[in-house]
Amino acid sequence: MEPALREAFALTDRAVAWTFMASVLANLAGLPVTSSLADRAGRKRVCLACVAVFAAGVLAVALAPTFGGLLAGRVVQGVGASGTFPVAAAVIGGAYPPIGAGGPPASSGRCLASPSSSDPPRAGSCWGLTNWWWPFALSLPLIAVVFAWTARRLSESTAAARPFDAAGAATLVLLLAALVVGLSGLDASMFGASLARPAVWGPFGLAAALVAVESVERSGRPPPLEYVVCGVPLGLLGC
Repeated sequence: MEPALREAFALTDRAVAWTFMASVLANLAGLPVTSSLADRAGRKRVCLACVAVFAAGVLAVALAPTFGGLLAGRVVQGVGASGTFPVAAAVIGGAYPPIGAGGPPASSGRCLASPSSSDPPRAGSCWGLTNWWWPFALSLPLIAVVFAWTARRLSESTAAARPFDAAGAATLVLLLAALVVGLSGLDASMFGASLARPAVWGPFGLAAALVAVESVERSGRPPPLEYVVCGVPLGLLGC
């Protein structure tokens, strides 16, 4: 699908890469917020809302008249997708006792990771579709099936919610954004020279500073995002 995108919007290879990075960054940025909302408002409600947001993003991308509109739709997709994995992991983790690696929660992680490999831009390349927007349009009926199945089969549940660390979540978003911007500026053919550009070392320096400041400031407080998978706590920024 990348050649069709380049032709439709007159893009460079670096610009096309942002169709993937925008979604990933929004996904990671939304995780702390959707995880906290799921504990407070109910996992089923948040999951259904996020599936609806994801569908809205897919529709916005399919109808995008400009590359900016396409990126905005991909950001909406990423935010919607951010609420599906933590909710599913929490539901499965509550249904099974911690039995170690290889059990149902671990297996579910492999299944839940599969949507990343079937992301519409990649799917378009596999299917050989010439129009870049077809993979997005064709995924809408599948999203509708997922929404209906979730509404019918997933039971509502909540959890004891700890205070939401807004500062930590904001730091996490800024850190991820700095890393993405820095990595996008690297040039494999001139790696050393690209590292000397302010557009590369600036974001990397900011990311390093954020990690250092957050590590010192947190001093034992829980991270803004934390999972317990197979009985093992996993956290970001302070795990």
